[in-house]
Amino acid sequence: MPVNTLYCEGDIQSIDVQVLLKIVPDGCVVKPIGSKHGFRQRILGARDIQPNMIIAGIKDRDFDDDNSKPMNTPHEWYAALKNQQVPLGWYWERKEIENYLIDPKVVKFALGNKAPPIDKYKTALDKSARKIARPLLESHYLVFRIQIRLLTVGGKNGNWATFFLKSVD
Repeated sequence: MPVNTLYCEGDIQSIDVQVLLKIVPDGCVVKPIGSKHGFRQRILGARDIQPNMIIAGIKDRDFDDDNSKPMNTPHEWYAALKNQQVPLGWYWERKEIENYLIDPKVVKFALGNKAPPIDKYKTALDKSARKIARPLLESHYLVFRIQIRLLTVGGKNGNWATFFLKSVD
């Protein structure tokens, strides 16, 4: 039986909602709920109010302790209720929906004929990664140079952090 209502995190403008609106089948309503806090109760409450509807949720894994690697299988989401495991929906295999956009195979599968050639997509991803990484690398390099300089000034066994704090005052 198809899902009538699919709850998700975010708001109407979030990427989660925008992507889901494009991929859910006709007849399925996507409802953003904001934060994942209270997500479980929202689904269970909606089911109580509308018992003839199939209501589920899909959540991401950001801030979760699960660091398992993607296995390309759906992950079902359950809640313990009255000593039973009640299915609530699913959670993304990746931390966030945006993480699927950096996997050329997923993009090709999702977009089919509309997908750019994989080589072109990989090149664009690489170019974007370099553009994002450059300022980060430069700032880390600067911090590293400051630490080396402070160690040189503070001596091998000197306390460079104390020296740095004193020199900033």
